[in-house]
Amino acid sequence: MDGLTRMKVDTPTFAAQERLARYIRPEYRQGTNRAKLGAFMEDETATRSGLSVNSLEVHTENQIATICEGKFNDPRPVALSIPTVGEFNESANAARIEVAIHAAKRRWMHSGPNGLEDSYKHDPKLSNESHCLIKYTRLFDNLQKLRFARRMAYKPTYRFY
Repeated sequence: MDGLTRMKVDTPTFAAQERLARYIRPEYRQGTNRAKLGAFMEDETATRSGLSVNSLEVHTENQIATICEGKFNDPRPVALSIPTVGEFNESANAARIEVAIHAAKRRWMHSGPNGLEDSYKHDPKLSNESHCLIKYTRLFDNLQKLRFARRMAYKPTYRFY
């Protein structure tokens, strides 16, 4: 990423080492650059379609920051947490949702109410072409939400752009 030009791809692959950017709203920021737990929980007022993130396979960090700046209309600097897909998966597993690569489909999948479901969904029609949803977050009960969020917020998690 450092100084490399990213090629735009049609659909992210969600490889374990790829990064997904999560916008950290001002009320979830702390002075230590650690996000509060609420930063990694779905907004209860939003549709229950999944945790909203942006793929760095499609846009750069600065491009995503610009998108968030326009979308959230906040005069303060944009704060983004940019963990890897693998870190999201580890946090899901800690919350007792097993996320694994499906051998035949070669995609991250989890068991849902209707059988196996994609864990990550590229959904550009919601806001922009790098917009994605982490679908397994829909399955969390309150304890799982806390486990997942605590794990994601454990280390310094965001930077300003």
